[in-house]
Amino acid sequence: MMLMAVCHMSWGQLNNESRWLAVQPNSSDFVHTLPFPNSVCKYKFGSRETGGLYTLFEAEYLTDGPGRHIHTREDELFQIIDGKVQFFVNGKQLCGSTGDYVFVPRNTPQTIRVHNINKLKRPVRIQILLAPAGLEGFLDEIAPLYFTGQHNITLQDGFAKKIRNHQFGTC
Repeated sequence: MMLMAVCHMSWGQLNNESRWLAVQPNSSDFVHTLPFPNSVCKYKFGSRETGGLYTLFEAEYLTDGPGRHIHTREDELFQIIDGKVQFFVNGKQLCGSTGDYVFVPRNTPQTIRVHNINKLKRPVRIQILLAPAGLEGFLDEIAPLYFTGQHNITLQDGFAKKIRNHQFGTC
């Protein structure tokens, strides 16, 4: 079952009116897609749409998942839409499956491993909400590195320090 992400936001200082936004499944409205070697991230709502409150995206993983990292400015909420995911959060392990939610507060070390029994046939799908918004800038900068062969932890850390919201390391 694909979720429809709906956001009611108050633009407050932007234009003093409320605005409803909706993204239908598989819609291109408000969606920015980033292909990584083993995943695709589809932005549903970002800083612009939520007034900086949060970023919502859907990630599809064929294999593995993000290595050990820390968000220093965002809390992160995962909803597993389809599949099984192994989380390592602050030294503890949790195995989640379709329908489960996992919350990871900022400044907490985390690793995500995907258990994809279908391998390259059907990806594991996770909806991820990060608050406050802003991570999309980091993802936009590192995505091209995967395709130029320049991807490594040192470069990722350089981008992360520039926007001050991540730390990477090995598990």
